[in-house]
Amino acid sequence: ASWQQMLDVNLTGTFLVTWRVKPGMLKRQFGRIVNLSSLSGLQPRPKSIAYAVSKAGVISFTQSIATAWARDNIRVNAIAPGLIETEILDTVSQEDLEKIIEATPIPRMGTTEEVAAIVTFLLSEESNFTTGQTMVLSGGRCMLP
Repeated sequence: ASWQQMLDVNLTGTFLVTWRVKPGMLKRQFGRIVNLSSLSGLQPRPKSIAYAVSKAGVISFTQSIATAWARDNIRVNAIAPGLIETEILDTVSQEDLEKIIEATPIPRMGTTEEVAAIVTFLLSEESNFTTGQTMVLSGGRCMLP
């Protein structure tokens, strides 16, 4: 994908959906948004620069919107999955997958169920005091302070 396509899908798409749901959330004075970033948005990815930049943009956008809308009882967070067992990995060589898994403190791929559990938490009442955060699901490959 080209630079522009990557930004259009990952960053502009996130912006457009967020702006589309904004009026209803403001009217209800309640809302929860969970944006999809990536581990690539937090760590340098020299082989996929456009992807990494677009996902880093999602994180910055999430923080900005979270700050702007927090007093309207709208919580905005993001998730940043690392290696998750999905069909997109069919394009990655077994050798590359094994290298990544070996370099991961929890040496395995994550599951879609684990991603869903974090999203469910961020959409729940239990996350009322959580906004502007990026939840990293990487098996320890990326640890934020």
